[in-house]
Amino acid sequence: MRALAAILLTLTVAAGCGAAKVGTSSPSQPASSPQPPAAEVVLTCDGTGNSLSAPAIAAQPDGIHVQVDNTSGAKLSLTVQNGGTDAPPGTSHHVFEIPPGTTKIGCMTDADWNQDPPDMSGLVPLTVADPDGVYAPVDWACDGMSSGISDYGADARGVPRSELETAARKALSDVMQDSDTLQPAGYQDTLAPSYQLVRDGHTVARVQFESDMHGGWLTEQIDKCG
Repeated sequence: MRALAAILLTLTVAAGCGAAKVGTSSPSQPASSPQPPAAEVVLTCDGTGNSLSAPAIAAQPDGIHVQVDNTSGAKLSLTVQNGGTDAPPGTSHHVFEIPPGTTKIGCMTDADWNQDPPDMSGLVPLTVADPDGVYAPVDWACDGMSSGISDYGADARGVPRSELETAARKALSDVMQDSDTLQPAGYQDTLAPSYQLVRDGHTVARVQFESDMHGGWLTEQIDKCG
């Protein structure tokens, strides 16, 4: 009887140890979430190549923000999809109105520009994301287009930003149809905000504003299909 009791006690302890072992197993760790695009990227230029601190950037209400670290000791040309500017030696900050999607950016030297065609092989890809929907796409569907540019004197005063939509509606009233909708175009917190007239899902006219340098906005350019 004593031997049987000892065997039963041994089996009970062993079963208890087995249960404890299963209960203390480590839970699986959740997969880490990808980091959201940064609000600003750093472009490093040394005169021989370009590198970015991140492959993607999140668009802001006024465009994309790029810090340029020019370590070459000379002025370079900062080139982007739809234009560019100077990149002086040292650190400088720039804002570009580049739409969401994939673009290329980088610094170029005079030697790069003097080639025919210019050597843009050193530009690096950058993905522009728009997680907050701050960019309003413009989709022209025209066989032809006409443009008009306004000219003002130094004392001209425009409307406040809160009245830009009303001013745009007035500027495009001659082409607006009842079924058209007036919508923002591109980035709105820029020095050249604009509105577009959309018909059947496509842009048929656009008005762009410029600052009067006194807190107001003046009609600068009107583009129309036809």
